[in-house]
Amino acid sequence: MSIDVQYQSTRFSITDNSSLVIDIQDLTLTVDNNTLLANANFQLPTNSHFALIGRNGLGKSIFMKILVDVFLLDSSLRVFHLQQIEDVLDLENISVTDYVIKGHEFAQNVIWEKMMLESSHKNLKQVLLKRHERKLRIARNKVTKISGARGKQERENLIQLERDYNDLFESDMTEEDLIIKTHELLQDIELEYQLLEPNNFLTKAKKILRGLGFPKSRLEDPYSSFSGGWKKRAALAQALFVEPDVLFLDEPTNGLDIKAIEWLENYLNSLVNVTILVVSHDREFLNSVAQGVILLRNKSFTSYDGNYDTFEETVLNKAKYMERMHDGIERKRIHMQKSIEKGMKQAKSKGDDKKLAAVASRKKKLEERLGFERNEKGHRFKLNRDRPGFHNSLRDDVELEEQDGSFEWCLPAPTQLKHAAPLVSLENVSFSYESNALLSKISLTIGMGTKVVLTGANGQGKSTLVDLIYGALKPKTGSISYHSDLKIGYVRQNQSSLQGMKMCPLELIHTKAPTWNEHQCRSHLASFTLKHPIVLHEISTLSGGQLTRLMLAVETISHPNLLLLDEPTNHL
Repeated sequence: MSIDVQYQSTRFSITDNSSLVIDIQDLTLTVDNNTLLANANFQLPTNSHFALIGRNGLGKSIFMKILVDVFLLDSSLRVFHLQQIEDVLDLENISVTDYVIKGHEFAQNVIWEKMMLESSHKNLKQVLLKRHERKLRIARNKVTKISGARGKQERENLIQLERDYNDLFESDMTEEDLIIKTHELLQDIELEYQLLEPNNFLTKAKKILRGLGFPKSRLEDPYSSFSGGWKKRAALAQALFVEPDVLFLDEPTNGLDIKAIEWLENYLNSLVNVTILVVSHDREFLNSVAQGVILLRNKSFTSYDGNYDTFEETVLNKAKYMERMHDGIERKRIHMQKSIEKGMKQAKSKGDDKKLAAVASRKKKLEERLGFERNEKGHRFKLNRDRPGFHNSLRDDVELEEQDGSFEWCLPAPTQLKHAAPLVSLENVSFSYESNALLSKISLTIGMGTKVVLTGANGQGKSTLVDLIYGALKPKTGSISYHSDLKIGYVRQNQSSLQGMKMCPLELIHTKAPTWNEHQCRSHLASFTLKHPIVLHEISTLSGGQLTRLMLAVETISHPNLLLLDEPTNHL
């Protein structure tokens, strides 16, 4: 993925006299020659909780990642980024509770430095080198992501850091200097250590994990023993445990049940000294946690006060106001145009040059003066106050913004069945993982045209039951029978089957349906609002919402009679 970032000025800090923790001006972001942002301005108030919203594929997740990896990489702020699609490592010899605690990198560094310096002042050089290595790692990472004049400046900074590191490595300090500097550094580290309150880490980590639905009996289980969905929750627990200065959350409610979402809402609302930017398509969640909304649309950002419902009301009221103003101006324009045309006709018939000049002057005034009659505050428009500078007309035109239209997904009609019979029948089905009895004596019949919803708390076996119906798992006891002509499509909540694919959606559909021509492949993808040029983009570059729609497209190629959907609204 090729990413180009250009910007004019930035600020990333928390100061007593600053109300903004992030301030970026004239930002242009291009990914694989696709411009996602053009001369956009982005501001995030200190200690605010804002929602970043916009349709799938506009670049919300990429922008959030750029904020962390480029702009905030070497700032003094402590930042944590929970990504929509996590690169989760399997850690064999660590419990899920320890995984959460070790995610607090700053705390781990403080604890290690305190231990090293308290054991011997001769460890001072090793501590200082470790600190410098962290700076070098950040600088090297940043150099790979920034080009142009700023990139040159970052490369020069890296070269200087490498020189400083080498000087420190080769330097020698006297025994007295070592003792004095160790004592000074320990005083600062001790203060940071006391503020962290590490004695409460275990209790705090377990409280967060329990709030997110982890059973008490599994808090000491190996992290590697959990499924991908539970590992995503553990990553969310890390983010909440750290309590950084700035917290970025990308689709944090995916995979959470209602109880866990409510707990998360309450926890985020309690973080009054943390700046939060959250991407989510969960309206109720955003209404609960968002104090403001930032809309990504037309390659730029617009900020609104209030939660999601307030944002919708504000946008609707503005659209109605603009429409009324536009209609009023158009009526005035038509009336004046008719008057001008009548005057022009009369002046030409009489050969009156003075009247022709007067009509021409009226026409020029019509072109210049029609437009906004009120400023943003609702006061009467004044040229010297409300429109300073040079412009082609005296007032701005009233332009109606094109609203995001609704869309429909067109699921292919199911294949006709030769005879009427239940699609799937489960009789006294039981299933267990080793000694853990998950499902017991389940009996269920699914008929043609039936819509079945599975509800229940996390960990009760909903996904396992769907896997049994699909045939991916076999019951320990009981039986499952299928209609002889049944075709099943299965959209799993895990997108790992598509992540990292180098081919484009068009190629994938053609691979799954080799008899289809390009027009048929494109039409099928368009049924799920995947159109040009998205269908030609590498699948690994698609957003979570686009991947979900692509999975739906793939699983409906066969015109299934039964469509199984496991958390289908994740990322949408």
